[in-house]
Amino acid sequence: MIVGGYTLELYCDARPDDTLHTRALIVAGDGFGEFVGEKASTCRRLARKAGWLLNLKEGTCICPACRKKASE
Repeated sequence: MIVGGYTLELYCDARPDDTLHTRALIVAGDGFGEFVGEKASTCRRLARKAGWLLNLKEGTCICPACRKKASE
């Protein structure tokens, strides 16, 4: 049997040197910051639905908390 899948782990680029911030994103409820699907596009769609801002051209992402702070 061949099984395929994709895991997308996101780390917020708003505060890249703050390990407590990135660790909190990954362990906070229901896999926040980690998305699993059959394709990369599925994972990206799930991440955007969860509030992540993804910029594929620059290779950066902003978590929902930092994104909300920036818009205030």
